[in-house]
Amino acid sequence: MDAERATPPTRDARLFVAAPVGLLSGALLYRPWDPSFSSRRPSDFYLFWVAARGWLSDLSPYDTTLHSGWPVPLLYPMPAVLAAAPFAWLPWDVARAAFAGLSGGILAFAATRRAWWPLAMCASGPFVAAISVGQWSRLFVAAAILPPLGRSSR
Repeated sequence: MDAERATPPTRDARLFVAAPVGLLSGALLYRPWDPSFSSRRPSDFYLFWVAARGWLSDLSPYDTTLHSGWPVPLLYPMPAVLAAAPFAWLPWDVARAAFAGLSGGILAFAATRRAWWPLAMCASGPFVAAISVGQWSRLFVAAAILPPLGRSSR
């Protein structure tokens, strides 16, 4: 059968497949926080998590160098901090695994909108690398595939 004529996966089937991708993505990254590892190369998500925790504690989210111990200031706009705020109440090791799991699952769901073959990206080196350094790229790709994820509410 031609790929163009194939029936797209159902929403329920996509959710059924996206859930384990998300769980595996989170499990790949979860490990109790090792300060020696994190001080050498923290996750890209770390600054957003610290900024959100600071903001929720009535501190400036842009003074991350004061309350994170990491000498890199936050250079991103406030919406990035707001997106990290739901994870701010979690301990760091759980927050980064939850972020990785959620973003990996969302991408798997978005990628299977028309066919199953795009799931192959979830087994790729770039996908695993993006998870391991806490990049937002999985969410950007998902927003490009599923326009409702990329829309601002008006």
